[in-house]
Amino acid sequence: MNRYWTKPLILIVALIGPLPCTLNAQQVDFCNAQLLTPEFGQSWDQYSEGIALSNDWVAISSPGSDVVALNAGVVSMFRRLGEELVHYQDIWPTDIGPHYSLGWHLEFGDEHTLFVAAANIAPGAVHVFEFDDTDWIETQRLEPPDVSDGFGFSFAVEDDVLVIGAKWERARGDESGAAYVFREIGDSWDFEARLVPPNLNVWNRFGITTDISEGRLLVGSENGRQTYVFRNEGGEWIIEQQLIPDDGSSSRAFGSSVAIEGNTAFVGASEDDDLGPATGSVYQFEFDGSEWNQVREIYPTKGEDGDLFGSSLALRDGLLCVGASGSDTLFEDAGRMYLYEVLNGQVQELDTFDPLHVESSSLLGHSVAFDGLFCLAGARGGGSETGSAYFIQVGCQSCPADLTGSSDPSDDTYGIPDGDVDADDFFFYLDAFANGEIAICDIDMDGDCDAADFFGYLDFFVVGC
Repeated sequence: MNRYWTKPLILIVALIGPLPCTLNAQQVDFCNAQLLTPEFGQSWDQYSEGIALSNDWVAISSPGSDVVALNAGVVSMFRRLGEELVHYQDIWPTDIGPHYSLGWHLEFGDEHTLFVAAANIAPGAVHVFEFDDTDWIETQRLEPPDVSDGFGFSFAVEDDVLVIGAKWERARGDESGAAYVFREIGDSWDFEARLVPPNLNVWNRFGITTDISEGRLLVGSENGRQTYVFRNEGGEWIIEQQLIPDDGSSSRAFGSSVAIEGNTAFVGASEDDDLGPATGSVYQFEFDGSEWNQVREIYPTKGEDGDLFGSSLALRDGLLCVGASGSDTLFEDAGRMYLYEVLNGQVQELDTFDPLHVESSSLLGHSVAFDGLFCLAGARGGGSETGSAYFIQVGCQSCPADLTGSSDPSDDTYGIPDGDVDADDFFFYLDAFANGEIAICDIDMDGDCDAADFFGYLDFFVVGC
């Protein structure tokens, strides 16, 4: 490194002095993204079509994988070690065969229970796997009690209640859709109810998306505004309310993604055209104690035609992840993720994430899972639809310029943020940059340390945080 041009910077550091980190604790961002790709990936694997996240475990499916049999599919289990993921095991059911397409949807019930769908077979099935402290093993296969189609295309679980969507079911005509409720009784998941709203029509595809919170079920549709909240009353599942957008549109994929937490619900309309064809939007509804009311429609701040904002939704602990799988970032249709804070009915955008190691048509944000600390975003496409995923930490550090309490390696505070941004932090970064320590100096997370990283850190340093 040329020491001559660093002298003015050193003078600036000395003149500025300590700069306190004053970010509000609620201000969090996307950071520390780990790219995940299939170990034996092939064309049309569609890796990350289904994804799930729970504490120490991550599950990612490849419905088109030929590892077991032609297009049979497989689910890869990862275990979290700190901020990194390590491959643990590949799983599949015992009755799998060619063209089974395992893994169209995945969901953890708890830390040791995983539900895996095979919705592309007739009538569809959901397999239950449990962790026995050594391996993930299949314990049950769930099927609809009647003739259904697309059973398992979506599902959501909370405590002992599991709701499963069947978007191609013919309950009210071709592909009108349905949803099924199962309840855990002892060691078994047993069928409890079939949900078919009375005004479904052909091609509504009710059940394409599902979510559950505090005993309420939220079930979306692909067409026709058929998105409903259900609740259990006296042992019977009833419609609490149909959610209808205030603008009355029925042709913008309203309900193609849903998320609910407490008295707040979000419904994606990925083909919304208010900002341009298929730019997308997300509707927010709040329950006031008697009914659900739309309070706002959220638009992408970086929205362009074809972004498909609202392709996926995940809501946890007041933080909302939104996928925009059609966004043109580095490449056409590479995809983008948005992060929002949801507090007292208000929504504030916190950050966006643009993938760096993808190709055109990667479709990042096609699927998403979120546990409040990590956002797992699926990119099932790419030129050959091999697929990939990003494991993104949320809120790693509120003050990115604060790196150390001392620039002396022998000091106990070396490498430990101390709440101030001062000369020690600058020289700590300078050493990391000169030595090529990627974990510290790669500010823009593109895999190397260059001038863009150095001046990026300098920007953080000058503002304090």
